Amino acid sequence: MNIKSLKIKQIKTLILFLFYCLLSCNNKQKEITKILTNDSIQYWNISVPEDKRPVYHNSYSFSKTGVCEKYNIDYNEIRNIIPRDTVPDKYGIYNKWNFINDSTINMGGFIMKIANYSRDSIVLKDKNNDSYSLYRVIGPFRVSPKSIRERDSLITIYAKERERDKGAFIVTDTIK
Repeated sequence: MNIKSLKIKQIKTLILFLFYCLLSCNNKQKEITKILTNDSIQYWNISVPEDKRPVYHNSYSFSKTGVCEKYNIDYNEIRNIIPRDTVPDKYGIYNKWNFINDSTINMGGFIMKIANYSRDSIVLKDKNNDSYSLYRVIGPFRVSPKSIRERDSLITIYAKERERDKGAFIVTDTIK
């Protein structure tokens, strides 16, 4: 065996290894997407770091189309949508979700690392290393119809404002 054939074998092995790594990352994203969306839309209650009790005040829904809605849960366990635009606001918050890489997710402008996951729970860590837990909602989702109408009308208003503001002259852009 000469050096040239040895290098070719090493290159082939490296290519196969990289191909395997790329496929496994893609499979992990597909698996987490299936868990998050349940192949259409899925609701998740979220616990915050300060609150260790099993009482949930907020909830998220993740759709297969990339929409991420946040909800407040009232005392009657009815979810009220917190209206968010489809594009980031001045704070970078919006109603879309996507993967940044195989273990990091952008949830409407909040970047979270996926620390652990199973079919019914997902543990997330933010940039300050605070942990959040998502728990799958089983049973009636009970979303307030009024909050859906409000969200839809606000999204329409946001879109009209963006259309109106297209090409608007911004004074701060001209100051150097």
